Amino acid sequence: MGMACHAMIHRKRNRMIVVERKRLIAAPAEQVRAVLADVDRLARVLPRVDRAEVLARSENRARLAIVVRLGRLGAQRIEGEARLLENGLRFVAVEPLQLDARWTVQSREAQSDVSAQIAFELPRRLAAMTRLIPQRLIVERVGAELESALERLESLAQQEERAG
Repeated sequence: MGMACHAMIHRKRNRMIVVERKRLIAAPAEQVRAVLADVDRLARVLPRVDRAEVLARSENRARLAIVVRLGRLGAQRIEGEARLLENGLRFVAVEPLQLDARWTVQSREAQSDVSAQIAFELPRRLAAMTRLIPQRLIVERVGAELESALERLESLAQQEERAG
């Protein structure tokens, strides 16, 4: 049902690039949160994620290793901490790149307002390439991938609702 995707783009602290997309998802917030909390489904939600592995887990937190495809640069393993929040999920990594991904889910009757925001700093080894590629193109690509992730999230949440 995906309605109005909203985009927000800005630079944070001069070096972080922030991209946000929003979508009204035709599934209850509980199902959307259940999909986000399931590490095994991350690769089905996020376009560039090949796999995710839980390295350690405690209440509402997990240390994750996520393998991400970066086009011609190949696969990159990113380790960080995922935290389940009352209204969503947050994943933060600092090596090999700085990344802060937040998924916020707000209930709206039988639907959910979902915001996906990613803030990242391109690795230094890519700095020379980014001078050749306009930042706008990087932001557009990341934004399209967030929109795709929101569509996939909606589909999985609807499957969760039907199965429930």
